[in-house]
Amino acid sequence: MQEDKYAVASRFEGQDSSVDDLTPLNERHEDPAQTDSAASAYALEVQVLAPLLPERRASWQSIAFLLIADIVGTGVLALSGNLRMLGWSAGIGALLLFYPINLYSGLLLARCHMWYPKAATYIDLGHAIWGEWGIVVGVVLYTYFVFVLGIFHLTLTKTAMSVFYASGLCQPVWGLLVTIALLPSLQLQSLHDLGPLAVVSMVTVTLPVLACIASIVFQGRSDIAAESASVGIPSETRWVEAVNGISGIVFAYSGQSIYPNLLAEMKRPEDFPKACYAAGPYMVFVYLASACTGYYYLGADAPFFLVDVLDCDWVRTASGVSLFVHMVISYAITSEVLTRAVQLKLSPHRNNGTGWNARLEWFGISGSIALLAYCLANAVPFFDDFTHLSGSLQMPFICFLLPGGLYWTAAKRRGGLSAMERPAVIGLLVIGAVLLPVGLAGVSVSTWSDWNEFGWPFACYRLPECCPNQVNAEGECTILDSETS
Repeated sequence: MQEDKYAVASRFEGQDSSVDDLTPLNERHEDPAQTDSAASAYALEVQVLAPLLPERRASWQSIAFLLIADIVGTGVLALSGNLRMLGWSAGIGALLLFYPINLYSGLLLARCHMWYPKAATYIDLGHAIWGEWGIVVGVVLYTYFVFVLGIFHLTLTKTAMSVFYASGLCQPVWGLLVTIALLPSLQLQSLHDLGPLAVVSMVTVTLPVLACIASIVFQGRSDIAAESASVGIPSETRWVEAVNGISGIVFAYSGQSIYPNLLAEMKRPEDFPKACYAAGPYMVFVYLASACTGYYYLGADAPFFLVDVLDCDWVRTASGVSLFVHMVISYAITSEVLTRAVQLKLSPHRNNGTGWNARLEWFGISGSIALLAYCLANAVPFFDDFTHLSGSLQMPFICFLLPGGLYWTAAKRRGGLSAMERPAVIGLLVIGAVLLPVGLAGVSVSTWSDWNEFGWPFACYRLPECCPNQVNAEGECTILDSETS
């Protein structure tokens, strides 16, 4: 079968051990003695699930656009605020450092997929490599997907509220309207079907970011911004805020959760590194441009939700609509992965089905997941806290601990890690182990503080009836709406 065509070169053949050295499976001669009970169980399982595997139709170019659509989203909106917490040196250093680290961990997952080409999801890799302990991957991944959908839902809600700021509706009400609006896009049942929308997604996130940058530059740099922008970590930054700034940057680069799904749909999965190398420079450029522009021109006033810098005119409306379209596509990509996984558990015979029963079941699952995301978005209704929570609680697992641990175990079955790989993989594990407790402690403190100050879950928060960039620190309008119309 086509899914069996590719795998990584065996270490027993003396091949180069670099993570992007991927060669066809039919050129590898694997020693059956190296297959343990977990791998044997995996082989039996994929024989049963083979008809349910997605068809390999995607090119590396379309995968590159899907990577951008999935990764460049909510994280970019908060980067100027994260840079404000860290200052120039630490902020830019973190933005530049975590790109190659995340790239490396993604390539480790790609190599694992090539060793287990029928592992169509992150969870499949977990079961293939760790056997029964693969359930750990499932728990982490499902929790992560739900949290990410909650962040996307909150972003969509706040975007709608920022455009229709004079509506007077509460945030939970806007959230329900967003949930209803999302349902049609959640019925697409293949990442390949979403591929053409990935280009639209890239454009619709780039335009609002460019509009925000242009607005910031046009308004010029204030004296306060010049005084408050700090080379080092600002003196007023608490440890909680510094840790949250790092967590936000880690979250902005995360995309490893769907890498195995993307690999499973590629015509030539050994070309996955090309997709990463093509998407990476674009992401780094957009992140640096938005973060540096916001912090240079606004200093201590740099926002966590970048759209708030725009005046209430047609540019803000157009940017809000564009960002809304981008977030719907990003939401649909993540929802497709989670909905498919749930359907495979509930009724695998209906997976990939086109009948009414299969479609109704898909609608029910995707709608239930959207409702759960709505509840999460209103439980932690603060954009910066929610992104920092995911960045500190789940990103250490998704981006560092799981890729490093899975690759370590899989490589041991094939002769062990090379002298160059061992310290690199250990470094991934250490980063994850440090970020997890420190980040979780920081975001817990800040979320509790915001709950006490701004309201508890599902509180009827609404924007003042004036443009959001005309609201002062006390939440009052500095210019009445009638004066700006």
